[in-house]
Amino acid sequence: MFDKIFKGSVLAIATGGLAAPVLAASDEAMTADGKVEVGTLTCELTDVNNIVVYSNETFSCRYEGTDGSTHMYNGEIDSVGLNLEFKADEVLKWAVVAPATIEKPNALEGEYVGASAGASVGAGVSGNVLVGGSEDQFALQPVAVSATSGLGAALTIDNFTLTYVN
Repeated sequence: MFDKIFKGSVLAIATGGLAAPVLAASDEAMTADGKVEVGTLTCELTDVNNIVVYSNETFSCRYEGTDGSTHMYNGEIDSVGLNLEFKADEVLKWAVVAPATIEKPNALEGEYVGASAGASVGAGVSGNVLVGGSEDQFALQPVAVSATSGLGAALTIDNFTLTYVN
């Protein structure tokens, strides 16, 4: 797993420029690299295990497509780095960017890699950019910083796994 996270950190650094702000263009938004925003993915924290240099978080996730479709996923983030956070809850929200519209309900299923940073004292903020999914064709770009409730700070390399829920 750590080799996947390390590979992901290099990918996250290399694709940092691709995580450009989403530009509006009619109903769909198009990024600078020609991909389109096809929906949003919102994940709510369900469990967290943190041992300072490694953490594991599980989420219940909901994908909402620009076409009105909705699909449920289970999410799991394994992180390596400095993590001094004690979280009560967290909601992550990303714009889903892809080369074309999503046609299969389980299309987002797979592994994503990237980096994240956050801080909180009571209410806090964090953000992360992830690339991956089926054949590494999807990017998850923060719609806004995530809402966190807890105490601490973190700077980590992340491996995010999405599993489709029927």
